[in-house]
Amino acid sequence: MSQGKYKMTIGVNVLKHLGLNLYSNLPAVLTEVVANAWDADATEVNISIDDLNCKIEISDNGIGMTLDDVNKKFLHVGYEKRRDITVTPRFKRKVMGRKGIGKLSLFSIANNIEVFTSKDNEKHAFLISRTEIDRANENSNGEFYPETLPTNAINFTEGTKILLTDLTTPIQNITNKLRKNLSKRFSVLDKDTNFVIKINDVPITLDDKEYYKDVQFLWYLGEESLVDIDRKFGGKNVLNMVRLNNVVDEKEGYRVTGWVGTFLRQPNAGIGYKPDKQLENVITLYANGRVIQEDMLNEFKENMFYAQYLVGEIEADFLDLTDKPDIATSDRQRIKQDDIRYTQLKTYIYDVILLPIRKIWGDLRKKHSEKEAMKNPQVREWHDTLTPANQELAKEIIGKVESLVIDSENKAEVYKTSILAFETLTIKGQTDKIKQTFENLETQKDFDLLKMLFDSVDQLEAVSYYHIVRKRLQIIKEFEKILPTAKEQIIQKYLFDHLWLLHPSWEKASTNPRIEQAIKTEFADIDANLTEDEKKGRVDIRYRTAAGKHIIIELKKYDKKVLAIELVAQVDKYRKALSKCLDTKFPNEPKNIETICIIGTSPEGNPEENQNMLKAINARYLTYDSLIAETLNGYQDYLEVTKNNEKLIDIITKLEDSK
Repeated sequence: MSQGKYKMTIGVNVLKHLGLNLYSNLPAVLTEVVANAWDADATEVNISIDDLNCKIEISDNGIGMTLDDVNKKFLHVGYEKRRDITVTPRFKRKVMGRKGIGKLSLFSIANNIEVFTSKDNEKHAFLISRTEIDRANENSNGEFYPETLPTNAINFTEGTKILLTDLTTPIQNITNKLRKNLSKRFSVLDKDTNFVIKINDVPITLDDKEYYKDVQFLWYLGEESLVDIDRKFGGKNVLNMVRLNNVVDEKEGYRVTGWVGTFLRQPNAGIGYKPDKQLENVITLYANGRVIQEDMLNEFKENMFYAQYLVGEIEADFLDLTDKPDIATSDRQRIKQDDIRYTQLKTYIYDVILLPIRKIWGDLRKKHSEKEAMKNPQVREWHDTLTPANQELAKEIIGKVESLVIDSENKAEVYKTSILAFETLTIKGQTDKIKQTFENLETQKDFDLLKMLFDSVDQLEAVSYYHIVRKRLQIIKEFEKILPTAKEQIIQKYLFDHLWLLHPSWEKASTNPRIEQAIKTEFADIDANLTEDEKKGRVDIRYRTAAGKHIIIELKKYDKKVLAIELVAQVDKYRKALSKCLDTKFPNEPKNIETICIIGTSPEGNPEENQNMLKAINARYLTYDSLIAETLNGYQDYLEVTKNNEKLIDIITKLEDSK
């Protein structure tokens, strides 16, 4: 290109600003140096942290540099490595470097950079000093000449050593943290790549990624991921593995590998939970073996509870194709948001990975937690005292407790609270509230609120004994005095205000005065058209609500005989009248209507067929005698409550002792 009228000069000041401002932390800086070692076909790179003398040394056994390499590649700011090579000469590795400015990141942590390198019997050593760059910047002519150093300290025939002194960032007690951080920045460390990173001569291994052994459920991306999955998770605690489709764009051939999993315990949460390590709730994105985005999960702002348990590693090499525009920002730690490859990947991650996990994670976790909870001997003992119907519900509750992030001492207390709450609600006949009460409890803080409501065995005893036994004892004693001729009067006296005689969960029968008045009007129209025989055969008809149902109860004379088809015809009139009233005047009311007829003797014919006939319109019948018998039998059950409490007290005591 011929010289023109205009001229652009790149000042040395650019070096200063790129180096100082491009990178923000030590791991990001060292990532660039390690990536250069990878590109140099090194099999080993060692980072020595000397916090006593405040210096860092990074050495590799790669191919090193000749003088020509030093000047045209290393010291050439903006050297585009991939113009010359896309794979390394010795091991045919995909090249990580691209922009040619990563080496400048060293200035963000050190004022002096000493470089020692050896290749093809050439040895070279030089110093890049920030002070000298600042001085050169005053005479900014676009050139800078590093100071030549003696080469007698180079005791290796091939490779490169970089010594950082006059550090500007603290390095005290950073070794362990740096090891964990670098272990997550290079996916090549997890594969059979003949490449090792050491810190103070100790290799970084898979064990430095502590989250591998804490993953409970795993989803892997394509069959290609299985080899690495076995290396990372073989012999670990993974309970369930599911393969997901790994095609991002079939036409372009864009595919991903890797995995996404969920932790057994929620990271960084839980009152009383004392983790021995800090787990990270992130999904790391890699391209060509190095991190390109440290947390993809944050991109989705997913607020569903399952997302708090997620962790993963996704490799998407198509994000760093040499023949495509560079998708990474200058510091190579983030991605340009508007690149179509990135938007495709985000859609894939959400639709193919996150949504399926969201759908099944809750059930997987619940089943496992229930199984683990039943290993607790006191919990198992309590569970076995319950009825079969309540055992299934209890499993859900104790499974919820087991999944909480709390230590064993606090867990015993939460179990105690949960059992007391379960028993109290069961005794009150509010089994429908048990699941509702527990389903949104996720942390011990939530259970602490529950504890304020259900705090002691004394309260449970008060609820069970006084609320049920004493109250119902008074009512049922009346039945012991019943003579056949008085049955319908006694039943009429108690039934409408004590619907638990018909169903244990109908403890709190009530009525809405506005609805009741409207229904009375509808029923009065029907009653006006009854025959004299029908009027004589009936004691009363009432409307009540309980447990979200509209209940019609009709009492027939004790000595009145009726056919099932007659009951159906009569019941259907009242049912339709109630339904019409609700539809026209109270449209927001639930439409669940149940009808019960109390009669003297069972209708003629097959009892099962008779009941099925009524069941078709959500109705049923009971005889006075069967109602009384069932109630008395129920009373015998209530007499066992105190015995059950004794058993429960014993279980609670054992839980307290186990803390």
